[in-house]
Amino acid sequence: MDCESIQRQVLQRATLGDDARAHLQGCEACRAFAAVAGAVQAPAAQRVAPDAASLAATLAAIDADRGVAARLRAWPSSRRMLVAVLGSVAVPLLVALGTPRPDLAAYPTARLLLELGGFVLAIAIGLLWAMRPLHRALRRGAGPLTWAAAFAIAAIVAMLPTAPHGHADVGVGAQLWPRALACLAFGTVCAVPSLLLLRMLARDGDAPGWRALVLAGVAAATGTVSVFLHCPIVAHEHLWLGHVTVLVPLSLWAAFAMRPRAAA
Repeated sequence: MDCESIQRQVLQRATLGDDARAHLQGCEACRAFAAVAGAVQAPAAQRVAPDAASLAATLAAIDADRGVAARLRAWPSSRRMLVAVLGSVAVPLLVALGTPRPDLAAYPTARLLLELGGFVLAIAIGLLWAMRPLHRALRRGAGPLTWAAAFAIAAIVAMLPTAPHGHADVGVGAQLWPRALACLAFGTVCAVPSLLLLRMLARDGDAPGWRALVLAGVAAATGTVSVFLHCPIVAHEHLWLGHVTVLVPLSLWAAFAMRPRAAA
């Protein structure tokens, strides 16, 4: 169930079913909405006098939850998932159309499709968890697994035998670090739009906790596949230093975002 349907039931003072109550337990915004609306009533013996300060803080929080991100998070999960998928493929598609790697005609087709399929799988795994409704608990293993999937496909592409199209000697030697750093910057820039969009769509995007590692994994996979579609260099050392390392800045953001917030 999504927030909009829960809040409609609250306003109508409808009897909340098990799914709705499970959603309320995991959704801070809906609990605050229900408390303010007075639809969730405690038994008479457990009722306490209203706390004016808490009520004012709750109303202020609800009033502050406005803008584009608030509207996106209120969408049904199916719509949020569709937008997340479109957002995750938009940048790689623009790269493939606007600045494609010049060796695509010579690159083995079957290998290209398998490598792209691996990136798509890593992104799909992450999106399934990134867009998970709050009332469905996110296991802590989801973040590391998403990150590991993004790393695994990037590492596999970097370790495969060099693609036989005559560019194996490019991006090595004196060119190694300049070109690797350029690809790292390119992949990171391509990952940022996906990360920002997912943070707006995820219902705990402002305080993602372990979900931050999920968002970082999806964004890193998006950035890595973008630089893969752009860069023709196939030297292993370049792929490790310039492509796989796109996960590093995203992982640093996740480590920062997962820190517990100080109590107000």
